[in-house]
This record gives sequence, C-alpha cells and structure tokens, in this order.
Amino acid sequence: MSTALAVVLLSSLPALQANAVGERLPRCWEQLPGAAMMDVEIGANGSMWGMGAYNEAAGAWPVYQWTGSAWAATGRYGLQVAVSPAGQPWYIDLQGGIFRLVNGVWEQVPGAATSIDIGAEGSVWVTGNVQLNGDGFGIYRWNGSGWDQIDGAAAMINVDRFGQPWVATFWPGSNIYRRFGNSWIMLPPNGATVDMGIGGGDAVWRTVYTPARGQDSLERWNGSGWTRVEGLGSRVSVDHTGRAWHVNGFGQVFYWTCA
Repeated sequence: MSTALAVVLLSSLPALQANAVGERLPRCWEQLPGAAMMDVEIGANGSMWGMGAYNEAAGAWPVYQWTGSAWAATGRYGLQVAVSPAGQPWYIDLQGGIFRLVNGVWEQVPGAATSIDIGAEGSVWVTGNVQLNGDGFGIYRWNGSGWDQIDGAAAMINVDRFGQPWVATFWPGSNIYRRFGNSWIMLPPNGATVDMGIGGGDAVWRTVYTPARGQDSLERWNGSGWTRVEGLGSRVSVDHTGRAWHVNGFGQVFYWTCA
C-alpha cells in the first residue's frame, strides 16, 4: 500500500485527529494499542484473535490472541483466522490446512481452505483450495465431521447472524453475492471488494480498492447499496455488537465508536 492520502475538504468533515503515522482520522475511530497486525476477528463473547505482521522466516502471518492489553503470540502461523461465538479460534495455515483450538490443543480438521468465517449462530464456512472457475473456489459448510459443498464459487467468504454466507468473487470484478435459501443474490458491486466483515445488528462492512486514495476505502451496507465511511483500511471485521474494526495499511487496528 502507498502512504499517499486523499486530499479532503476539512470543513465538510467532523473533527479530525492524527494517529502515530500522521493519518487524519474522524473521531469515530479509536486506535487499539499493540503490535502491527494484518487482520483481527472477534467472537460473540468478546474474545479477539488476529494475524500479525508478515514473518519472513515463517513465510506466513503469526496467529495472535488479544489479552485485553496486548497481543500474545501463539507460536502458530497461517493465512487467516476466524472466531466462533464461544471464542474458539479456527485458522488456515500456509498449506491450506484447517485448525481449531480444542481444550488448549490445536486440532486439525479434514479438508483444505483459502478463506474461512464463522456465523454468530456457530456455522463454519470455507472456500476450498481447488479453483472451480473464474469466480473462485468451491464453497463448503462444516457438518461436524466434514464439509458439505453447495453451488457457487468465491474468492472470500463471510457469514451473517443467520448462518447464511456472503461471498466475493475474484478480481477484477469482485462481485458480492449473498445466500437466500438455495439461491445467490448479487449485490451492487460499486468497486472491487478487498475484504468484508459481518456482525451483529446485520452490520456489513467492506474495504474497496481505491487507487486514487493510496489505501483501500471503507464502506458499509445500507440495505440497498454501499455508503462510504471516512477512514482508510485494508482489512475489516465486525463484532457481535455491530461495531466495525479495521486494520490500515500500517498495521494499526481501529474500532468504530459512532452510531
């Protein structure tokens, strides 16, 4: 990501504050202290896990757990993490292996994945590691012992509070679809989706590739389209209260404090 920032008309924005690297942010965003991160995910019980800054020696991102004041290393490395409503982390390793923490021990489950998410009601969904077509990989739901495939293909997956998946296809189109019953409904794209997060209160946020701004822009779903939100972020997550969390291009973590 470039560090160049978009020029804004200050008189049209709420009061701004500067973070440690000089990025100007609305007061709706508060920074979480701690190490540089690549992504964060929050369980319904409030537990937070994340992927730290890229580790060149491991060739992957370290898995961290938030202690309430700092990020604690787990000794694990991977590509993505998801958290169940009870706070159980699942992660995908560099080879696509899927792991979950059971009674303090990391346990590998069958299958391989490129993207993972867990709904507020506990359903676990992944995109597989075999590309089906130009849209992406197969889409699967965990049944307790294995994976059930449904129709469709995607590059990334998120799950709403009803256990229904929302997916985005490969770039450059990066179209977004949500599941209704046994059908996929395409949502207005309005830009190439980089990341997406779904949480409580039907809150859906995403980051969108915006080369003119130097970093990816933040948007949230308003029921019929996407509304731009001030701030810049590469990754976004939404907790059980509907609060958005985002990681910017410098690895700093912020959480939303406004309505």
